[in-house]
Formats: sequence, structure tokens, C-alpha cells
Amino acid sequence: MEVEVVDDGEFASIEAACLQAEQNINRSSPEKKPKRPRFLPGSLASVPPAPPLPFLIYRGKTTYCREVAQIDRAAAFLLAIEKPLGFDVEWHVTYETGKPPRPIALMQFCVVDPSIYTPDGSPPYHCFLLHINRKSKNNENNNFTFTPALSPRLLELLTSETVRKAGIGIHGDSLKVERDYGIKMKGLIDLSEAANARLCPSSSSSSSLPSSTKGVVPVVQAPQKWSMTALAENLMRKTVRKSQHIRCSDWEQDPLTAEQQSYAATDAWVSLQLHEILSSMPITWRPATATIGEGSGSGRVESSGAHAHGSFSISNNGNSIKLKKECIPACKELAALQPAKFTVLQQHYQGIEVLEIATQRQIQASTVQSYLAEAIIAGYAYNWDRLSVADEVLALAAVVAEEAGVTLLPPLEAVEYKPSRDILNELLEARNIKIRALFEEMQIKIPGLGFGDLRLAFAHLGRVHQNL
Repeated sequence: MEVEVVDDGEFASIEAACLQAEQNINRSSPEKKPKRPRFLPGSLASVPPAPPLPFLIYRGKTTYCREVAQIDRAAAFLLAIEKPLGFDVEWHVTYETGKPPRPIALMQFCVVDPSIYTPDGSPPYHCFLLHINRKSKNNENNNFTFTPALSPRLLELLTSETVRKAGIGIHGDSLKVERDYGIKMKGLIDLSEAANARLCPSSSSSSSLPSSTKGVVPVVQAPQKWSMTALAENLMRKTVRKSQHIRCSDWEQDPLTAEQQSYAATDAWVSLQLHEILSSMPITWRPATATIGEGSGSGRVESSGAHAHGSFSISNNGNSIKLKKECIPACKELAALQPAKFTVLQQHYQGIEVLEIATQRQIQASTVQSYLAEAIIAGYAYNWDRLSVADEVLALAAVVAEEAGVTLLPPLEAVEYKPSRDILNELLEARNIKIRALFEEMQIKIPGLGFGDLRLAFAHLGRVHQNL
């Protein structure tokens, strides 16, 4: 292999040629300016990261009840004190395919107990943990047996309308109580609903609302399904430690661990504090009351000329009922609504029309009408005029119902009122008449009639039927 040897003189000439070529390139290209360092604006650079929110941990008095007699005494105390209660429940989540969910094992209540002295003057909270379904080991065959502990006073407490029970998703908890133990709870305050009523103001309200805590609570743009953590962070500037390990632990074990007791007591305590804060805030909507008075007619349905503040009368055989259509009050007892449907109802309370709700929620207008019809049936207050159902649709629906044999005037058929009962639809179905069939008949008389309009009209007439 031959190697070409370059002497020093030749190497120097090559180096000089390379240097000259580099200089030529530099002269032909524009001079590059040094990059200017970039800095954040002073307003941003000076803002430190937000510190983590402190955790809410209950450290007050806790009474843990395992025996029926203990549970009965605790329930009797809560009944006698007649104060709002923070409420929550726990059960053992097993994730076993094909097996029904386990029943509620623990009910926790929190109350302000005036018999407790607090040196700093803070509210004297007292949490009661009622272990209503726990397992005990059978020494003979080494198996576990369950001992439900529902006492008479606890049943009275759960069904009391005067002792108010506040919690996140409490309507769902009450349904589980009913499924597991056949008890229909009363006196419920859903904190998510209460928050939406106060944090979702109408367009005429201010952009922020003061809370009982330091600072200002920003309003939200649309109603939502609030979690306990989200509400605590918004209203209390604190957060709740939601440990998946504890939440999904065995709540039927006897006794509960100290961690489980602290977790359960904290949930009930935070629920009561959130209720106290929300109760101090103004409600941004207040349903007006409907007025029912005397009228006259000749066996037909009439509507007034002024739609916005009109009245609707049904008359038969000289009897007549006339009620203001603008706003129908809520019934004494309300049925639970699914979160999506309650969200639509809250937007209705804010003065948003059906089509705008559909646009905001990205759903069909007929779906919005269906949700609102279910809210009407469930007994909630509503503004009839805002639903934009034409008077002729309401009038024709009433006529068709009476032609089908459903009497809308006294003497009414004996129908027991219960929330979430579609009275008018039930009376029609008892005569083997389907709303769909009436809808097809009415479409001939009112071209372009939507089923959602008819559904709202029948729900409204059913409420008129109940309120008479």
C-alpha cells in the first residue's frame, strides 16, 4: 500500500488556500447578529407558583357506633338536636362480575353540637359513624356473618323531613339506601344542586359572588356535577384527600381502622361545612308562584293574547281554572334527576332558551325538551313561557286529552300524587291510548309539530292536573 507524503511547504500552501476560501465565504454572507436573550414579562416572572392547598382533616369529636342500641341512641340525639347534618355513606366495593353490589355498611353524620366546648370559639362539630352492616366471624365454621343494625330511631332520622341532611350526590345515596334497606329518605339537600343555584347566576347577576370565606368565589359558566373536592377548593380554598385505597377498602370489617374512621368523618364534616357556606350565599334564581283563580268558559280551552304574561284556562260545565303560565312553583316533594337533566334544568332557570341550551350542551333540541319534561314531571319549578311551546299546541293537547276521556277539571280522578309520576300519561295509558298515537293525530292539525313540544305540553297539563 502506497502512502502519499506531503512536505511542509505543500501543506502550508493547502492551509493558506483553505483559509482564503473561508474568508471569501464570510464576506459573501450577511453578518449574523447575536441573538437577543428573551425574558418573561416582569408581571409573569415575579409570580411564584401557587402553593398546594392544605388538606381538610377532621380532628373533632367522633362517636363510633357498632351495636343497635348505640346506633339508636345516636340517632335519637341527632333527631333531638334538630340541626342540619352533613351526610355520607360507605360500602364495600368488590368488583365481582355477576354479583350484586354490597349494601351500605356505614352511615356518617356530622352536626354542630352545642354541648361541646371549643376554646377558640370554632363551631363544635361532632361526627357520628353508624356501622349498620358489619361482619363478624362465626367461630364454629370459620365463616363470616353479617349483622345489619337499623334501629327504630335511625329509620325515623332518615325519613325525617325536618332534620335536613346535606351531601354530595345525596340523591344517589338515598336511592341506594332505598334499594338496600327499603327506606325512602327525606329532607335531602344535594350540595351539587345548591352550588349550581348559587354559582351559576343569570346574565343580570354580577360576575362574582362573595362567599363566607376570605376572597371572592368565581362563578362558573354552566351548571355542573360538583365533587366534594371541587367544591372545597372553590369555596374553602382547601382540598380533600381522596385515597383510593381507603375509599375502596372493606367497610364491612369490624371494627373499622383509624384511617377509615378519619376518612368517613372528614367526608361528613366537609359536607356540613359546605352546606353552611352555601346557605350563606344568595340564590341567583327564585321561582315565582303560580296563581290560581276563578274564570268562566264554555267547555273549551282558551289562551290569552299576551303570551309572555298570559293565562291558560280550562273550562267545562261552567267550572273553570285559570292559572298564570309564566312560572309554575315546585311541588312539596321532588324526585331525583340525573345530573345531565338537572344541568339542563339549571340552564332553564338562568333564562336560556331551549335552542340555546341545545347549542351549548351540543345535544338535540328534542333531547333538551325531553329532559325538561322529566323535570316538570319530577315536580321542579319551571317557567312555562320560556319553553316556547305554542298556545295552540297546549290548547289542542288539552282538548285531545279530554276527548280521550281524561278529565282535567274537578271532580278529578282519584290519583295519589307522587314525584316522578307522569299522571296524564298514566291516565291515557289506562285507556290504551299512547301519546305517540295522539302525536300523529295532532300533526295533521298542526303541521311541523315536534314530539318534544307535545311531551312538554302533556307534562305541563299533568302538573296542572296535580295542582288543582
